[in-house]
Amino acid sequence: MAGLVTTHGSWRWVFLGLLPLVVVSVLLVLPALRGLAAPAVAGGRWRAARTGWAALAGLGIAALQVAGQRLDLVAVAVALAGVVALGAGLRRLLPAGVVGARAGLPAVVGSRGLLAGAFFGMDVLLPLALTQLHGFSPTAAGIPLTAGAVGWATASQLQGRHPGVSRARLLRLGFVLLAAGVGASALVAVPGVGGWPAYLTWAVAGLGMGLGMPSVGVLLLEQSPDHRRGADSAAFQIADVTGSALCVGLVGVLVAAATASLLPLAGAVVAAAVLLAALAAVGALVAPRAAAPVEEGAAEPAATLAAS
Repeated sequence: MAGLVTTHGSWRWVFLGLLPLVVVSVLLVLPALRGLAAPAVAGGRWRAARTGWAALAGLGIAALQVAGQRLDLVAVAVALAGVVALGAGLRRLLPAGVVGARAGLPAVVGSRGLLAGAFFGMDVLLPLALTQLHGFSPTAAGIPLTAGAVGWATASQLQGRHPGVSRARLLRLGFVLLAAGVGASALVAVPGVGGWPAYLTWAVAGLGMGLGMPSVGVLLLEQSPDHRRGADSAAFQIADVTGSALCVGLVGVLVAAATASLLPLAGAVVAAAVLLAALAAVGALVAPRAAAPVEEGAAEPAATLAAS
């Protein structure tokens, strides 16, 4: 649909057209929110501190993306400042042990970031590769993304029908399929092959996400105590958006290098596919650590929510 709007109208209408959906979503959820009791919240100083650390992490990501577009000596200083800011912010926002994939909740939160980063990093590059390397129209370039969405929905439905299967095992299988789909998407950059492999490879990547994303959600609910569920869910989302932003920024660096004629666009596509597939492969190694026993005082297992 976005491709059709872009072809016959303007890409700006794609973004503007999403705004009414946000308004409708808010109106749909308001009645349910009115029926909820006011939650107990932390003190003002604690909330202000968390907001400050979140802003610092966001500035760090922005600095890294700006540095990636410059490709000069100034970019080095900006990137270093971005790394320091991002690290300082995330240290206060994520559970300890996420970077080292400590068994249990840290591995679960880290897995969410790896899933989002590997998938959405390649997801934003595929349409550019298909239009620039093979002359696809915006509509045709959007079809592989739709195939990925269908794969995601299909796998999500299938795993939801088998709540007794180990979530860590499904997460690992999801990472394997994601690595295969992302890595195989490099075929679109091979001369003479054409862009058709993306229709299949991105469906495979979608299958991986359909198995992985619900599984990490269930694992989080299983291992998060009631009093920590809000904070842990927030860390979960922070890992997601941070992983996506960093990997999309990495892809942006490669595309900027191609624009500056430092490497061909096909080379940038292959490099992105290899790096992001390697990231998913790391996730497959980390996945078994997400199956740590529930600590005393943790919430009851939430496997019945696997279909969500």
